[in-house]
Amino acid sequence: MKKIIYVVMLFAVLDCSAKARLSQKILIISVPKSGTHLLGKVISLITGQQHRSPGLHFSLAIAVKALSRLNLEGKFSHVHSAYSPGGMDILQKKKVTTFFIYRDPRDQIISWMHYDKNGLIVTSEDHFIRDAFNPDLKYVWDKGGVARLYNTRMPWAENKDICAMRFEDLIGSKGNGSDEMQRETIQRIANHLGVSLTEAEITSITQQLFGGTATFHEGKIGSWKDYFTPEHKDLCKKHAGRLLIQLKYENSLDW
Repeated sequence: MKKIIYVVMLFAVLDCSAKARLSQKILIISVPKSGTHLLGKVISLITGQQHRSPGLHFSLAIAVKALSRLNLEGKFSHVHSAYSPGGMDILQKKKVTTFFIYRDPRDQIISWMHYDKNGLIVTSEDHFIRDAFNPDLKYVWDKGGVARLYNTRMPWAENKDICAMRFEDLIGSKGNGSDEMQRETIQRIANHLGVSLTEAEITSITQQLFGGTATFHEGKIGSWKDYFTPEHKDLCKKHAGRLLIQLKYENSLDW
């Protein structure tokens, strides 16, 4: 019986894919390690297009230039570019359907730490976390610590032509999030794509989302609590405390 239900739900997704405007060029902009591939999975299930990782993760101009070719192949891509007015002009001129995703900077640090271990750069978890807050050191690709990484990218979320969301609102209960918020966010993604989803289609998508993506590690909200020492918390409050409040992950520095 369960197998029959799954097959029915799978056909629901295939039907919803057929509704999508496949001619549109789609691009995800994200803070790295903030659910890029999770969002890509949602878009793929809605549109039938394949999420392809780019060769360059930071050049928006190159990514947009490649979208016309990728679109003909039934694919879309992503970048981790910092915001720029010129970049926004390119997206609008080329009529790119754009999404932006970010997450709690503390969890982003932990996710990047595990990802970076594959590159054999991490010396110790303690040093990695402390260095991530240091504004004089390089973090990810740029100097300035995690605060600058976010401050140079969050303006994407303020543009009305971009569908912006938090990782926490898309991950669902399997990642310590809310299933209701997950469904609402999926519907919002579909609306931005010009697709109307049924409740059955949304249910099918949610059941296929968690895990299984290229860079998946744990996918949990609040993982930072298992790693941050009191010293790490103090450094975070000093260098990224205001950022956490601006992003509404904390109400004050009293946490």
